[in-house]
Amino acid sequence: MAETAWLPIRPDTAHGVYGKTILDGRIKVVLTRVAPGGAFAPHRDDYGHLFCFLSGEGTVTVGEQRLPIRPEMIVRVAAGEEHAYENTGPADLLLISLNVPAAPEKDRSDPEIAYHPIGVIHSPFQDPRDMPIQPTGAAGAAGTAEVWPEFAAGLQDLEGFSHIILLYHLHQAGRPRLTVTPFLDTAPHGVFATRAPTRPNPVGLSIVRLLGREGNVLRLGSVDILDGTPLLDIKPYVAEFDRPRRSRAGWLEKAHGQVRTVRSDERFQGE
Repeated sequence: MAETAWLPIRPDTAHGVYGKTILDGRIKVVLTRVAPGGAFAPHRDDYGHLFCFLSGEGTVTVGEQRLPIRPEMIVRVAAGEEHAYENTGPADLLLISLNVPAAPEKDRSDPEIAYHPIGVIHSPFQDPRDMPIQPTGAAGAAGTAEVWPEFAAGLQDLEGFSHIILLYHLHQAGRPRLTVTPFLDTAPHGVFATRAPTRPNPVGLSIVRLLGREGNVLRLGSVDILDGTPLLDIKPYVAEFDRPRRSRAGWLEKAHGQVRTVRSDERFQGE
């Protein structure tokens, strides 16, 4: 059964709530008015939103994406995602917001997924800024992968491969973002369509040259990894397995060749 509570309009503020309806104690429906020149400041909530803009003009920002508001426009905001909107028109901006609580926490009796480092990666890069963003841009950058002694037996026969795949924990990445503006573009993209480090599971992958092995230490070339990065796994790179005959690079096709010279900045660093 729906529970309704009508709230008064606050004429002294640009952002006023007409009323709200709580459905089954969980989902809240809010009718909102934003006066001309008014704005809802950037913020995050622990629940998601579904905004339906009814009338008026303005802009809505979700994450790094900024969009012009159109009548009957619907915008989804995930729980914890930064969002804001403002009225840039001559009349009131009206919208309905459906506020949906985040998915309930999973049953803690389920087994957790937990990975532990098998070693550490050493490189010349002490600062996440001004680094190569892929191994292709890291020619001449040498480093090592130090594997903990208890895992050293797993390195047997690895030196026969010219390249290896390193999987590692992006330990200095910022909070997860589902929409990001990557280094090779000025437009936002879904994080899963990029190599950005601010992922729900911050796992990095690099294909590097294997220059040699000295016991439990691998000598590497073309390293694009931050010094001190925890190493999770090592796999041999095999062209027959790992290089498709035909492939497409999506939005990255227009950035072809830039990866060799573009360097990282602070946009994905942790706070």
